[in-house]
Amino acid sequence: MKHCGWYPDWIIRLFDTRRAAFNDKLVHEGVETEGPVGRLEGKLRHYTYTSIEQYIRKMDHYTTLGAEEAVRSGRRSNPIAALVRAKLRFARVIALQGGLLDGVHGLMLSLGMALTVFIKYLKIWQLGRPASGEE
Repeated sequence: MKHCGWYPDWIIRLFDTRRAAFNDKLVHEGVETEGPVGRLEGKLRHYTYTSIEQYIRKMDHYTTLGAEEAVRSGRRSNPIAALVRAKLRFARVIALQGGLLDGVHGLMLSLGMALTVFIKYLKIWQLGRPASGEE
């Protein structure tokens, strides 16, 4: 993907464990460093998903982790908010981040990212509700 906010995606891959370590985020974890970070020349091609089924499995897993993290930090949601956030994500990815320029793959990814947001915020809503029989 050349657009959709996925490129370029600078990720720290090599680091000295005495001066850097992974943070404790459940989703979008990353490396936190002491001092400057350099960049290697060239490109690393990373094929994140090999099938739609794999994308859906990962989406389910990461939306659960993201929702749990959000609820722990006090975030709440409802179905209308989930729908609004999904529509906004789609608009941002397809138009502002150039998803249209990636053709049918950009459309598929934009829709997938919107669906991911929708599912995550529905899970936030679900986790924030009292358990059955407690209402």
